[in-house]
Amino acid sequence: MATVSALLCNYNHGRLVGRAIEALVAQSRPPDELIVVDDGSTDDSAAVIRSWAGRVPFLRFLQNEANLGFHASSVRALALAQGDYVYSGAADDYVLPGFFEAVVGLCERFPQAGIGCGQMVTEWPDGTRRRSDGYRRFTAPGYIPPERYLTDCLETEPPTQALSSSTIYRRQCLLEIGGWPAELGSWCDTFAIRAIGLKYGLCYVPQDVAVWCVNPGGLSQSTLVDPLKSLQIVRRAAAKMRSPVFAERFPAGYVQQWEAGTFDAIVRQQLQPAIDGHQEVQRLCSEAAQIASPWRRCMIETSRHALKVAYRMSFFVLKGMVARSLRRAEQVSTAR
Repeated sequence: MATVSALLCNYNHGRLVGRAIEALVAQSRPPDELIVVDDGSTDDSAAVIRSWAGRVPFLRFLQNEANLGFHASSVRALALAQGDYVYSGAADDYVLPGFFEAVVGLCERFPQAGIGCGQMVTEWPDGTRRRSDGYRRFTAPGYIPPERYLTDCLETEPPTQALSSSTIYRRQCLLEIGGWPAELGSWCDTFAIRAIGLKYGLCYVPQDVAVWCVNPGGLSQSTLVDPLKSLQIVRRAAAKMRSPVFAERFPAGYVQQWEAGTFDAIVRQQLQPAIDGHQEVQRLCSEAAQIASPWRRCMIETSRHALKVAYRMSFFVLKGMVARSLRRAEQVSTAR
């Protein structure tokens, strides 16, 4: 059987890290080693992790003397990992029962695959969950070769999709590309997944296997709320895809499509309040029309359609203004 190394990085998640550890330890096929790195936490994280280390013989606990950041902690854990496959998780996320049994088991059947993954659930701070993210064109477990990974996953799913919390890596494939590139910040693991998948393909299980928890203070969210930072990461990622090291893995057409699509997603995110407001107005109009008299219903419907046309026109104007502002801000930042 293939061996699995689970890496878990924590910073001030004393109330959550126990949940993440328990989810890994309780797997029907538990990891062969669990390396937990505490990144200089100032809360009770260390005490929580030590309590688990005393009960779990395959748990190795490492402490950074100072806060070095998620990437540095992940690199430290990866350097010690010995498993054939590596799972890297954050302390505020957690895996679901049967994750390793399903995904690693499938990877054993298709050892040519460089990664393996399943569907990922998004959980909001209040505990509510969004629908699962995954590859919609694949409804049965199996191996997806590189060419189909490109056409049926990367080119059809949203350009910003990231299944990092539900992915395992073949360790040698991860080391081959130099691990997670630090310059890509919160997108470093997604880049690694795509670089490996485009050369070796992946195993995919169409079931929920992990939960990504939206943490307003986390690395991903802090990047998402900063459009300029997000745009800079997109530019660096595209440049890396086009570099001599990775150009053979990332087709030029895909890189262009991804860069444009991700930039558009960043712009739309800045306009999300306006989008939400328009949708709310449309909903109220529809509800009012249902209980209105026939002539008032006609007036409401006419107004609703007029608002829709006006919104679309103003939306495209605003979208262009935001896009130009972001480009100017990027040019100023680059010049500095």
